[in-house]
This record gives sequence, structure tokens and C-alpha cells, in this order.
Amino acid sequence: DLLCKLGSCRSPWNWLLFPRQAMERATPLKIVNVECHVLMVPEPNPAATSSAQDEFLVIIRTTDPKIIGIGESDANPWVLKACVEAPSTHTMGLSLRDLLVGEDPLDVERLWNKMYVGSYMNGRRGAMVHAMGALEMALMDI
Repeated sequence: DLLCKLGSCRSPWNWLLFPRQAMERATPLKIVNVECHVLMVPEPNPAATSSAQDEFLVIIRTTDPKIIGIGESDANPWVLKACVEAPSTHTMGLSLRDLLVGEDPLDVERLWNKMYVGSYMNGRRGAMVHAMGALEMALMDI
């Protein structure tokens, strides 16, 4: 506090002197969007048993355009895209995207639990858990 009174609290080196305070943001970080991308090789071979032909990529964007999180999963990318983007239908069938937008991306454990409970009627096995894993990876990337 004495340094701030002396006018040096705006120093770019504050993160060295006060690492905890530097981690606290003046404006809280919030999730503003969740983008899903399906990546495919140019000519996939449907006879091949190879997940190297496709990939599901999810990007979580925050209120700070420089801070994003990227996650991925190896399950069917079209199914995972639907798991994340499907619109909410009721309180136990919520969209994973809708559950995350507006939230603090640093509260990963709470958000995982929120996704797990909020998607109860969407299925808690298979593709839904793969989608949640990709989202958790993106949150951890932040």
C-alpha cells in the first residue's frame, strides 16, 4: 500500500513484487463464447479405422481477447459439436455452451460439475463426457 501511495503501484513490475495482487483482475474474466470446429483431412477414407482423419476442436473465448482456451477430443467431431451446441430444452437438458457463457473460466471444478448436472437428460456417458472433457481441457488452458 505504501508503494501505491508513492505512485509506483502502476509499475509493470508489480507482478514480481505482488504476485497475488497481480493475479486478481480489475474486471473479472468471463466466458463470452464457445466455438466448435470440426477438422477433417481433405479426403477421409470411410473404410479406415483411424481417428487421425478427424478431430474435434473447441475454443473458449473470454472477455479478454488475448486469453482463450483450446481443447480437443478424439471422438466423432460432428457428435461432439452437437453436444456442445445443441440448444437447451429444459433445466436438466441444458446446452453445454449455455452453461458456460457468462461464467468465470478459472473456476474449472465448479463448471465441470455444472455441466455434469445441467446435462443430466442429455446423457452422462459417451459423447457427452468426451465433449465435457474437451471443454475442461480448454478451461484448463486458460
